[in-house]
Amino acid sequence: MAALAAALCAAACAPVVTHGPRVEPGWAGVGTLGVALGHCDSRAGAESGRCPEALNPMFAVGASYGVAPKDSTRPAYSFTGLLPIPDLASLTADAYVQAPAPRGGTVYGGGAQVSPRAVMPYVQVGRVARGGSGWYTTQGVVFTAFSSLAGDIHPPETLGDGIYAVYWTPGVAYRWARLMGALHAYASGALGRYHARRYSGSDFTPDGTRTLATLRVGMTVEIRRLRGGGTGTGTGRPRRCPFGRFCPPPRG
Repeated sequence: MAALAAALCAAACAPVVTHGPRVEPGWAGVGTLGVALGHCDSRAGAESGRCPEALNPMFAVGASYGVAPKDSTRPAYSFTGLLPIPDLASLTADAYVQAPAPRGGTVYGGGAQVSPRAVMPYVQVGRVARGGSGWYTTQGVVFTAFSSLAGDIHPPETLGDGIYAVYWTPGVAYRWARLMGALHAYASGALGRYHARRYSGSDFTPDGTRTLATLRVGMTVEIRRLRGGGTGTGTGRPRRCPFGRFCPPPRG
């Protein structure tokens, strides 16, 4: 799957939000992978159904840090850095602010992803307990500003320079809390327009505006530093566990 996603994103990949609406405190390692399903181009004819590779979800690794006050009347913040593979020029920064919310109620917030390839402001809403599982939705608008590679290894169609694609990306995801962190399974759409160019063997020429409509599915993994309860230790302090390792709770 990783090799397939890397091949599909040979030129660049679409942005993906790798967290839920509730900010989890501290550091986390992040990995994400997705693929596009269905057709992108609504035209009839021999070239219909081609999905520009730059619109596939990113395959990326990175890290995030969250600041979540214990006081639920205060906002929380998270910052994420993602390194898409193999398109290292798409290094992405994600800043997010969670609105004040009770521990078990509906949570919402907004943020933005920025990279040399694209900008995506977004909002998130869901019911996810702190450190727990739950459903949430992400709604973003993507503005892309790069051109896709074409030629003998891609179909003879690529995307234009400048702001060549603007699309809405509605998504739904489930966060499944695990001992080592969490898994996020998501499905999102890409609905909008893009400017196509044709590759004639030595140069690109404009070839009109296309309708974009496709479905993307994928998964994000969080790996966190685990902290178990102090049951039976007599100290009342949390037990620390090395980053990324499984540490079963102490026997009390």
